[in-house]
This record gives sequence, structure tokens and C-alpha cells, in this order.
Amino acid sequence: MNIRMTGGGLWQVMDFRGDMAGRPFTGHGVAGFDMMQQKYVHCCVDSMNPIGAVYEGSYDAATNTMTTYASAPDPMRNNKVVYYKNVFQYHGNDAGTMTLSEIDLGVENKMLQIDYTRRK
Repeated sequence: MNIRMTGGGLWQVMDFRGDMAGRPFTGHGVAGFDMMQQKYVHCCVDSMNPIGAVYEGSYDAATNTMTTYASAPDPMRNNKVVYYKNVFQYHGNDAGTMTLSEIDLGVENKMLQIDYTRRK
């Protein structure tokens, strides 16, 4: 995962790649704080889904965690609306974990986890 700041330090841009279910996986995301909504927002597109998702949520300073939620139609399931939860757990300034889960009938199913550390 490559993370950099842009927009005068207001927006975090993420590029990630790896394997998911034995296939190459790439994605791109932008995250920041929406002053009008007073919420954190995160937009993501990736190679597994032709529809982008826009997440909204909050940051918990006590646990150093940003949790955001989104919904989007899934073309692989006849455009059924699918709900997602994305959790960014920051481990200081040099490491973190991003976890993406699908929420179906109130049950969270982890789909993806990315652990990253700052390259120095």
C-alpha cells in the first residue's frame, strides 16, 4: 500500500495491490474529513468491482481508529445492494491495518485485510 497526502495535507491518497482469492488485486482510495457533513469520507475503486463505493464515518481518537460504512449495488448479484464496513486501525505514525467487511443480514464477513508499515 502506498499512502501519500495531497490537497495541502487535507486528503490521504492510497494505492494498493496484492492478491485476493488467488487473483491480482489493485485499488485506489481517497480519504479525508468533509467539513460540510462533519464526517470522514473515503472513496474507493478497485479491480474486483466495477462500481466505486463512497464511505462515511467517524474517527475514534481513544482507539486511533476510523470506521466508515458504504452501500453499493453488486453487479455479480443482480445489482443487490451490498453494505460494507471499512476500518482503518492506526498503529502510531508508521503502521496500520485496513479491514474491509461485507455486512449481510447483520453479520460482518471479513473480505480483505491489509497490514502496512511506513517505508523509511
